[in-house]
Amino acid sequence: MAGRHVSLRVVPDELIVKFDPGTPKRVLNRILTRAGVTPESVVGRIGDLGVRVIHVTPAMRGCVLAALKSSGAVQYAEKDVVMTALDTVPDDPRWSAQWGPKRIGAPRAWDSTRGSSGVVIAVLDTGVDSHLADLSGRVLSGYDFVNNDSNPNDDQGHGTAVAGVLGAHTNNGEGQAGMCWTCSLLPVKVLDEHNDGTTSTIAEGIVWAVDHGARIINMSLGGPGTSQALTDAVAYAASKGVLMFAAAGNNGSTTPFYPAAYPQVVSVGGTDSSDRLYPWSDYVSWVQVTGPGCNVAPLRDGSYGDFCGTSSATPVVSGLAGLALAAKPNASVSDVYSAIRESAKAIGSSVEFGRVDAAGTLSKLGAAPVSSSSTSTIKGTLDPDPTSRSYKRDIGAGSLTLRLSFTGARTLTLELVKGETVARVSGPSPLRIARRVQRGTYRFVVKGSGTRASFTLVASYPKP
Repeated sequence: MAGRHVSLRVVPDELIVKFDPGTPKRVLNRILTRAGVTPESVVGRIGDLGVRVIHVTPAMRGCVLAALKSSGAVQYAEKDVVMTALDTVPDDPRWSAQWGPKRIGAPRAWDSTRGSSGVVIAVLDTGVDSHLADLSGRVLSGYDFVNNDSNPNDDQGHGTAVAGVLGAHTNNGEGQAGMCWTCSLLPVKVLDEHNDGTTSTIAEGIVWAVDHGARIINMSLGGPGTSQALTDAVAYAASKGVLMFAAAGNNGSTTPFYPAAYPQVVSVGGTDSSDRLYPWSDYVSWVQVTGPGCNVAPLRDGSYGDFCGTSSATPVVSGLAGLALAAKPNASVSDVYSAIRESAKAIGSSVEFGRVDAAGTLSKLGAAPVSSSSTSTIKGTLDPDPTSRSYKRDIGAGSLTLRLSFTGARTLTLELVKGETVARVSGPSPLRIARRVQRGTYRFVVKGSGTRASFTLVASYPKP
């Protein structure tokens, strides 16, 4: 599998520096001055990591970097690496079908849990358009580290697509199905309108997400290089018991991509509807699992489209982790990681473990199925007047069965109605209707022909 070479990009006028803990401010300022920059050149801080981002002129960057590295009070000084979002535009109209959740057994996992609002999943990306119908009420107040404000709106669309795959409203009669139906989404904007962001910004976003209640961090982004600041941020999140998932890259390459290649992060590749690795997905042993690489996702204009790449596969796996924590709130990071890895379906040597299995993951954790169906037993009579009875129910999407048994009449008619008649059957007792239905309000109608009859109607249908 031939890979595409990806060049390392760095910010030309920034450096990252970490001073020894407890370094007095006057000593810190003296070190900066001797290196050729003023204390006012500090343009950013990553608080809990003790890291500073320094503005320098491109021409002086090399000299300043060397001077900082030679100082006895500096733990590290480095260039700020650029990372980018990881999506691929599909060229196959068949990708518009939402085959991914079915392929990984999500419907069976949803029999155990649909998620929990108490499970907070941070979306480190271009922001999220929280006003969209399929995301309304699901998105928490986040932060924008690109513009340094508390309004992490999406000016690109990538983060909104990721959020939709991860946690769109589901079983609501519109749009798409999200992986974790009721998990809370925490938007952390670390990428700009060009899908680019720096390791210092991403590190800052990780620390902020951890400190603001995230139990899971989704990073559908990456680059071929890293920084010590990002390494420290990932270690900080891991030390706080936060699960992390990152896109493996779309270069068809074996070259490690970061942050996916960190040992504390689960790296996610992309597979198709036959569990074949997509040609664009990075691969080899540092890529741990795969998820469906093409999914339906919301667009910023309120419509829906195809969203492909390891950026798309990653929120499927993050959403699965959300289901796992909803089913087993006290599960450890190790428990969840192990359940995801050990239940994965082997797909060959291209990745370490295989394609994720949602139902298998929850089974590994010992999550018990919960009932997702309702059964109603209705007893009634028909007289010459009235000659029909009607019963209204709100029903979810799935399999519906009606069974009508009766005495006193030779034949009756049973109808399923949603605006218009969906199904009708007439004849002697018993009568039966069985079909798959969409979510909505339905009526069960029992009709006679002027003859007195007693009946029992048993209806089994999905909960809305």
